[in-house]
Amino acid sequence: MRNIIFILFIASLACGCSLPIRSVSREYQSSESLFEKNYTIDKKQFAYVGHPIITVKNYNIWKYKARYMRSSDDFKITGGMMTYSGKKDSDYPVVREITLNSLTYPALCLREGDNLGIIIKDNGNILGQAAYKSDLSLYNFTAMPTDLKFTPVLHDEIDSDPFTKGFRYELLYGGTDGKSFFVTYREFVEDMARPAFYQNLTYEAGKKQIRFKDFVIQIHEATNERIVYTVTDDGLKGNKSP
Repeated sequence: MRNIIFILFIASLACGCSLPIRSVSREYQSSESLFEKNYTIDKKQFAYVGHPIITVKNYNIWKYKARYMRSSDDFKITGGMMTYSGKKDSDYPVVREITLNSLTYPALCLREGDNLGIIIKDNGNILGQAAYKSDLSLYNFTAMPTDLKFTPVLHDEIDSDPFTKGFRYELLYGGTDGKSFFVTYREFVEDMARPAFYQNLTYEAGKKQIRFKDFVIQIHEATNERIVYTVTDDGLKGNKSP
């Protein structure tokens, strides 16, 4: 097998073409909109003047399945001047696939940031070769122990919104003058220190329930020190993380 691989490598150099090697990507599963909140629906709480009654941060996540392979033993793999070592039951990402003699093999990255992928046979043993993005390595690789195996496993991976750090908004309590109590609505984009938008709101003192956008808030007490309230509805759709 090693001789065949070497002949294929030399042939690829002679014809100026690349071997059939392709990168392996994660498999997209789903996306979700998440909300981080400072309140719980139907739970009484309070906020002092200048503090938020409501804070909501909204951001998106994407879920993926990623291919890995798990080592059966503590190991050392060497080839030329390169040496890789690892621990039993460690998982290594499948970074590319290579087709040789009509058979397709996975190649593992054994060191973060390394460009070389160690090729694994169907039975889990190393093939004895490694692949770059378009060519094979010139070195033969051997493993200790010689019966070292790698078993396929899948990892769940999550990415958060790559374009922004999320969208945050809040309602601040501003106290009362006896006739009215005051609330300020503020929006923040990408965790900016200054609000991108704000709106001053005034509500009649003694009012037992207020609405703003999709928020419904029961008011139990509103003084110049604090407001006691319960959020009964927020209209938010998606997964919520209080």
